Amino acid sequence: RFRAAPRASERGGIGAVVYSYLLYPGVLFAVAAFSQALRDAAFVMRKVDRRKSEPSSEWPLVAVVISAFNEERHLAQRIDNLLALDYPVDRLVAYIGSDGSRDRSADILGRYQHEPRIRGFAFEQNRGKASVLNDLVSRGTEPILVFSDANTFFRPDALKKLVAGFDDP
Repeated sequence: RFRAAPRASERGGIGAVVYSYLLYPGVLFAVAAFSQALRDAAFVMRKVDRRKSEPSSEWPLVAVVISAFNEERHLAQRIDNLLALDYPVDRLVAYIGSDGSRDRSADILGRYQHEPRIRGFAFEQNRGKASVLNDLVSRGTEPILVFSDANTFFRPDALKKLVAGFDDP
């Protein structure tokens, strides 16, 4: 049988599908690749580090927020790790909440009650990590929050590296 040539409206529809699924993604990929190549070439030509290497003149206030549940094995070491960080003493506060722990976690937090950088809270009831974190965050005013676990330890320079890019308003 004889078939008539596609009408202009059908050709437009086919063209839209081809453009949407083949041409447009290809154009996006080409533009992104070209743009990245230009940035990489500029970086190589400048021979400078993209990351800020100079120490900030004034480090921002930082809060480390930790929810702990039955972390007796790690908690004292973790707090000592926070106190040993290479970060200005007056710019760092750690909010640590014991989430209804049934071990000695609350007692360990009590040992640090006279340390101004450690704010320990022993919650009687286990409410879940998210609830404790929300409660701890609401108690602080620091503009930068660093969430961590009780069994995760920072290198001494970790906070300075984390906040180095935040000194540009």
